[in-house]
Amino acid sequence: MKAETDRHWNEWGARDPYFSVLGVDRFRAGTIAQHRAEFFATGEATIAGTLARLDQRFGPGRQGAALDFGCGVGRLTLPLARRFERVVAVDVAQTMREEAARNLAEAGLPNVALRSTVASLLGHERFDLVISYIVLQHIPVRPGMAILRDLVALLAPGGRFSLHLSVRRFDGSAQRLAYWLRNSVAPARWLLNLRRGDPWDMPPVQMNQYDLPEVLRLFSAAGITDLQVQTEFHDRTLTVALLGRKPDP
Repeated sequence: MKAETDRHWNEWGARDPYFSVLGVDRFRAGTIAQHRAEFFATGEATIAGTLARLDQRFGPGRQGAALDFGCGVGRLTLPLARRFERVVAVDVAQTMREEAARNLAEAGLPNVALRSTVASLLGHERFDLVISYIVLQHIPVRPGMAILRDLVALLAPGGRFSLHLSVRRFDGSAQRLAYWLRNSVAPARWLLNLRRGDPWDMPPVQMNQYDLPEVLRLFSAAGITDLQVQTEFHDRTLTVALLGRKPDP
């Protein structure tokens, strides 16, 4: 299942990368050129707000190394690279990483390494900040939980994190049926894509919900018990951002 979603994101990265990162019509491939500044301004605002909340709750953090999981085209990577000495940006889609590399080069930010998996960093890296925003809900829950464990393991002592995930969708029966058809029945997906104004063959985007108590148990098992939980609604989906700090030894 995850291999299939990985292929889908590679295709989105090739065909409509900015819209797939932030689903606003003016960020479509045909109109992103005139809205690029606005797109990247949203990333600047997200990073500034996240760091301010972390500072307020846990105190100032080190600005050595940061990890951006699910970096896409670099919406959050660019503002991180302006604040941290070194950034590792991870995305499974090669097409996304290639677009992020172009954006980083254009911005003159050479302090970013692009990687395809989190697992490749284990045993080699430690980070002062780990962040992921509007990413994990697109990953099936079982591999997503494994990724969460790896992200926590990559924190340096005293390292801080902000990890965002979806916990519940409030869909009616019509929305649930449309979601099932789009993800399970190819001809139905083609028709639904056309109805939405998308190319008929665009791949589906998974929206998975995580069990919040299980996620909290994962953090507790890793020795992280001081967490701040912030709720957000994205359309009909309840999401949470988990902010925390890894204890010093």
